[in-house]
Amino acid sequence: MSHDSVAVHTDPESQTTTEVELENLVRKARSSNLEEKLSAVQAIGKLLSTVEDHPTDAISRTGVVPVLVSCLQSSSHSLLLQVLSTLQVLTFEQSLMVVRYGALPLLVQLFNSKDPLVCEQALCVLDNICHDNECFDDINVDGFIERLLFFVNDRTPTSLLRGVSRTLSHLCSIKSSFESICKSIQRILPALVSLVQKEDIDVKAKASWALSYLAANQIQ
Repeated sequence: MSHDSVAVHTDPESQTTTEVELENLVRKARSSNLEEKLSAVQAIGKLLSTVEDHPTDAISRTGVVPVLVSCLQSSSHSLLLQVLSTLQVLTFEQSLMVVRYGALPLLVQLFNSKDPLVCEQALCVLDNICHDNECFDDINVDGFIERLLFFVNDRTPTSLLRGVSRTLSHLCSIKSSFESICKSIQRILPALVSLVQKEDIDVKAKASWALSYLAANQIQ
């Protein structure tokens, strides 16, 4: 059985209102009609962003994650942007569920997109996953770092630079990626120095943290 066709079997009497809503939306998100699918994915994101307790169990039981991951392979620009936006409202624990359903290589592929909006939104989702050391065992970290460094220039929009500096900071802070960081250190250091000199305070702050993590790891 494929991930996006996971059957849902729940006891109606034990379901919360949120779970019932999610189940209905997941059903619509599996539709072959693009407009219905797009509307459902948007509604899922809106619902999850307004629910205070972030119902991880309900998300697991209703099959939200596999249907969102399947949308990452869509050829629709609108659907891609919407599903990337929806994935950003997930908690860290829920983001790891996304990884288990094979989203990581798809997200990296989208980060390599020539479309700046798709690229930026994919990076935001990847950054949420960066906190977990083991996740990056499944991708080419060296290539990922090279892609990040590609955007360290004056032509890159500030919003994307914030994501780049934030992700570099996370990568520099976790030991599992430090070997790859060291391989590219001659390119990473000038890039971080360049980011520290940017006017945007968020870019400067994250790049400064990255440099401090590098220094701390070198000492250890």
